[in-house]
Amino acid sequence: MAGNREAYAYWMRQAIAHSQRADWAAAAEAYRRALTEFPTNLAATIGLGKAWMELGQLQFALKACERAVQLAPRDHLALASLADVQERLGLLSEAAATYGILAKIATQEGNLQAAADAWMRASRLAPERTEAYRQLAYTLERLGRLRQAAAEYVSLGAIYERRREWDAARTCYQEALRLDSENNTARARLQALQPAVQISGKPLSSAAADRAIRDTAELLALDLNEDRDTAKRDDPFERARRMALQQLADSVFVTEGKSTSDWDLLQLITRGIERQMRGQLHEAVEIFHKILETGYSHPALSFNLGVLYYEQHQYQSAVEPFRRSMRDQVFTLGAHYALGLTYWAAGVTDQALEHFLEVARMVDLTTVTPDRIERVNQAYQQLRDRYLAHLDGRDAEVFVKTFTRFFSQPGWEPLAQQARRNMDRLTNEEAPKTLAEYLRSPETGVIVDTLALVDELEEHRMLATAAEQCLYAISRAPDYLPLYLRLAELQAAQGYHEHASALYMNVVETLRVRGELQRALQICRDVLAQWPMDVRIRAQLIRLLLEQGAIEEALEQYLILADSYYQLAEVDRALEQYEAALRIVTRSPEQTKWEVQILRRMGDIFVQRMEWERATWAYESILTLLPSDEAAQLRLVDLHFKQRRSSTALQVLDRLCQLYYRQGKVEAIYTVLRDLVHTYPDEIGLRARAAEIYAAQGLTQQAIAEYTVLSRLQLQAGLRDSARQTLETILKLGPEQPETYRRLLARLHNERGTTAS
Repeated sequence: MAGNREAYAYWMRQAIAHSQRADWAAAAEAYRRALTEFPTNLAATIGLGKAWMELGQLQFALKACERAVQLAPRDHLALASLADVQERLGLLSEAAATYGILAKIATQEGNLQAAADAWMRASRLAPERTEAYRQLAYTLERLGRLRQAAAEYVSLGAIYERRREWDAARTCYQEALRLDSENNTARARLQALQPAVQISGKPLSSAAADRAIRDTAELLALDLNEDRDTAKRDDPFERARRMALQQLADSVFVTEGKSTSDWDLLQLITRGIERQMRGQLHEAVEIFHKILETGYSHPALSFNLGVLYYEQHQYQSAVEPFRRSMRDQVFTLGAHYALGLTYWAAGVTDQALEHFLEVARMVDLTTVTPDRIERVNQAYQQLRDRYLAHLDGRDAEVFVKTFTRFFSQPGWEPLAQQARRNMDRLTNEEAPKTLAEYLRSPETGVIVDTLALVDELEEHRMLATAAEQCLYAISRAPDYLPLYLRLAELQAAQGYHEHASALYMNVVETLRVRGELQRALQICRDVLAQWPMDVRIRAQLIRLLLEQGAIEEALEQYLILADSYYQLAEVDRALEQYEAALRIVTRSPEQTKWEVQILRRMGDIFVQRMEWERATWAYESILTLLPSDEAAQLRLVDLHFKQRRSSTALQVLDRLCQLYYRQGKVEAIYTVLRDLVHTYPDEIGLRARAAEIYAAQGLTQQAIAEYTVLSRLQLQAGLRDSARQTLETILKLGPEQPETYRRLLARLHNERGTTAS
């Protein structure tokens, strides 16, 4: 029957489990079954779309994501999933439109960063959508990212140039220069669009003007082609490469005050750029080396030369030019990135990682407040020592792949800012996380971003939505156990204790299998601090402790577990835990202590259940271990009397009284006898011992009272000789009314004489 919450939860758990194993067919089936219970559930719908995407069933995935958007037209995750599958299907214009919707929603919600990210994606997917570029530039300007906004106006201007819409292109370049007066690309393109080229107020010769215009047009055309070829690349290396070429090209047009030798140098630069852009890389290298021989050593030239060597796979030769280009701070970031690529391509892993790490550090420092710069620098130093320097080959490959993919995205700066905000939500200021850690693997970013979003949703008490976000992240990073722990916390906060406990159990078992016993133990302890009566978690804790050989703590936990079962009225289960504990006490250096504790608790349960024989066994076992245990002896006296074993009971009582005598606890004897006489008033042996004790201690009246009762009991039992002896003892003590006792004694003597005759 549809609407079954338990069935839904079951199939969602199955879906997650299948996703962990990358069994996407089974995951899709589980999500489908979950949807049969709740057809309008957003998390299951998105999960189904994800599973189909992984199976390559993109048309089915498209339907699922479209359904998700129908269910929640303003849901960011649903829209992002739809855009993702549209992009995979090659529906770039549709994907761009979806990102546009996402951007508008984010703007309405005041989340300008998310809006910028969405406009960025839309503009790269469908460059013909000039509105996306315009909105992106406007949003970046509102965010205060003026240089980035200027770069987007330059890109938009290039689109208008290709369309031959010169006025619109000119306006874009002017806007770019308004926002960033140092944008050389905007200045160069705006200059190229001017109707005439002037130098110092004097017109160039016709031939020089034609050559300048032709060279500029070629450069711009080739640059536009390059933009198309590298539309999906925007990493620091690519930016530095374009900047180096642009600076070299700009130098060609700065002609004021140039000598003949300068003109020769500019012709060499022009020829070198021309060869480079035509793919004649070897010839370009020779020309740029001639330029270096003239003494011209601009950092742009060094970086460009490094690029040429890199593109020809001459990695060793590329290193030094890239290093020289660092003299100009403008090229520092790009040079580190280029050196990382170069060393990686050359197979020098440690050097590559060192430079990539420096790139991450430099970018990271632009995202933090000045007061945190020192702590972030320290975090990177620790990271060098602890992590990157010890990456194995597989880990290094994953890191580099994720790292370069991140920086190849258009607009990675806002992504880095968002990553910083998300990381700061999850860590304290004293130990900040780094962008390098964020880029450790493809899943890490998803994890950090999701956990930050979950925290925000939880703060607004949107627990169900937060849980769905966790489920989505788990589908993307099924091996990251903290996501399951976070989901368990959310389920507990919603009152789903059983589901939360099951998740904790799964995580602990996974850690146990992986051999991470300390983490597993800590999770068990944390959960039990919150839910001390969770018997499943405590049983798992005991198992882990035993595997580690922590016998003392395991025994302690056994006792707590048994007590928990007892409080839950599952007495048989409690006894099972005590018996299990008894089986391992021989492994403890304090065996006697633990065995006595366990037997005492078992004995108490047997007494409460009136299982006298089993209780007797427990306390006799205690006395075997601790012969002087007063409590066990007293309990045994009581148990033997209950089983009508008076003789045995009195033997144990005598031993106990002797122990009290030796310890000087005479008062304890009075108390014990008084309580026993009160409980078993007809026990002759008890009365006799009580009377003897009182008499011996000079408590005459108490002794007479006990002897009087004793004589009556003896008469009732037909023990007339014993009764006569008791009466004689009473008379010796001097009772207040001795005649009564004498008459009774005389009668007993007469009866004895009659019987004898």
